[in-house]
Amino acid sequence: MPIWKYSGIGSGLIAFLMGTVAPIHDASAQTAGTIGSVNNDAKGTAPGRSARDLAVGQSVVQNERIQTNANGTTNIIFNDRSALNVGRNSNVVIDRFVYDATAGAGSMAVSVSRGAARFVGGQVSHTSGAEIKTPAASIGVRGGNVSVAHDVLDAPGATIVIVHNGVAQVSNAFGSQSVRSGFEVVVPRNGPPGTPTPVNVNRLRDVTRLLARQRPDDANAARNAIGTPRAPTQTPNFDLPAVGDDLVRGYSRANTAPYN
Repeated sequence: MPIWKYSGIGSGLIAFLMGTVAPIHDASAQTAGTIGSVNNDAKGTAPGRSARDLAVGQSVVQNERIQTNANGTTNIIFNDRSALNVGRNSNVVIDRFVYDATAGAGSMAVSVSRGAARFVGGQVSHTSGAEIKTPAASIGVRGGNVSVAHDVLDAPGATIVIVHNGVAQVSNAFGSQSVRSGFEVVVPRNGPPGTPTPVNVNRLRDVTRLLARQRPDDANAARNAIGTPRAPTQTPNFDLPAVGDDLVRGYSRANTAPYN
């Protein structure tokens, strides 16, 4: 029997079967969290999209790039209750965020190619752990609260890791260091992580200043429905960046002996 007689039926059947297949969603479009706060100039670029001004309540997706200028900061609240504060002049990518709320587990990886970020661990970091990557190091975080700065302040081309709470494993191709609360480590671009030392209070202050929320201008306040902008005489609201600072200062003063 000639095959051509069935060509119309075959093509119709194929079209029907394709119509019954559920669409495959790009994993990069999965929501990782939402913007908890934003001040001045902070932008997000989702995969395949143009850059947009960030605003409170917006969703952030996997593989989205977060960029700030000299006046911008933002805070991301992830679905597992982790939080990431992105400081000024920073470039951060949400490389991976997968979370099963029922199982209470998942995986998370964030890249900081420039600037400063502070991470407060949620459910994922308390189970499988979270990873923060820079051009100089990979920082594994279990629970805890860490600040990471790359190519800023007094360490051009290097990564500074400050552990406020918990333990971080700082590694690269040249070596690895386990860093506990109240200690910091500097990682050069092409060398092993340095020996952990008690947190330098001046460096902590400078990193916190990069992360601190600034007074929003009128346009930014209106865009985010904040209402009346903060008066110039009011003290800046440090919010998340202040988490653990007093604690880590206490640790650093107590831990003056060599690291062991």
